[in-house]
Amino acid sequence: MNMQRNYSIDLLRIISMIMVVVLHIDLFGHINRLSRTTSDFSFSYTVNLYQQLCIVAVNVFVIISAWFLCDRDKIATKKIVHLYINVFWWTIVCSLIAVGLGVSPSIKDFILMVPFFGNAYDFISGYVIMYIASPYLNNMLNTLSKRDFKIIALGAFVIFSLCSCINLCGYLDVSKGYSFSWFILLYIMTSYLKHNFTPSKLLKYQKLKYLGIYLILAIIGAFLRLYHIPRLGDGNYNNPVIVIEAFSLFLFFNNMQIKGKYATRIIGFLAPLSLATFLIHANPLIEKWFSSLDFHTYLGEHTLFYAISVPSMALCVFLVCSLLEFLKNKLFNVLNIKKIELKISNIVNDSLSKIGNHG
Repeated sequence: MNMQRNYSIDLLRIISMIMVVVLHIDLFGHINRLSRTTSDFSFSYTVNLYQQLCIVAVNVFVIISAWFLCDRDKIATKKIVHLYINVFWWTIVCSLIAVGLGVSPSIKDFILMVPFFGNAYDFISGYVIMYIASPYLNNMLNTLSKRDFKIIALGAFVIFSLCSCINLCGYLDVSKGYSFSWFILLYIMTSYLKHNFTPSKLLKYQKLKYLGIYLILAIIGAFLRLYHIPRLGDGNYNNPVIVIEAFSLFLFFNNMQIKGKYATRIIGFLAPLSLATFLIHANPLIEKWFSSLDFHTYLGEHTLFYAISVPSMALCVFLVCSLLEFLKNKLFNVLNIKKIELKISNIVNDSLSKIGNHG
């Protein structure tokens, strides 16, 4: 099983999660606001460049998931149950930690953390809906001819990304990419890519071509952000610049091969722990605590200090959260939580089977 594991995609998972942390440090550390008011061009551009490099993270996560889900014919109930038990665990633990740090929670804070109702974990809700919908989407997409599949995939990009960017098709809004409908559209595009561009075909292209596209678009996108160019300068997930960046970064890593013994061990250890970083640091009460620190006042407008300290801080957050997730996994093993997860998933599968038979 490990022989078939794509460690380069695992590495991309890790990098993407660190990117998410960078974005949240900028947002809740009020660095975004500082970059908009400063007269220091180098500082402002560097902040915008980091944001443009990192804003692809959520799209990349969806693309990675879709790449592996688009061949499934059953709902991955075990993964969904495991995910929600983790959400429940870290919501409670992080809330207690935040209270210990002096945060006073409100009823609204707790409502925000309820999956499907609150928007604190809207990424997780969209992620779960995609997991549930994947086998049905696959059945539908598999019935299409190659030509029809291409039209639908390109149409999804043109209508919901390009046209949205120039303010056309407003009635087909996908909430700037912050919705499960955008996840589904990305899923369709990714599925087309996987089934029509095999690894052997992809290897004909130079691997660095995709990295080059990603970096060039990030540099251009940073200027678009800096000068507030409408639509193209927005940090929306369905922004065509950001969509092309995300697919380019994915294709670069998908063509990479990591074979080093120690590298694969480290990556293989950290990748399964990465999602916990989101559940921990994106907890509304943790965000409220970090926001109260006014991190930007310590940072100042020092370009080099920002360029080094923020990624370093994001890496530290990732490693600490990974350690916490590792310890949680050890505790769950002692408590035999996997057995509970299996029972719940079996109940869900039985219920789905009965519904299917009844239908």
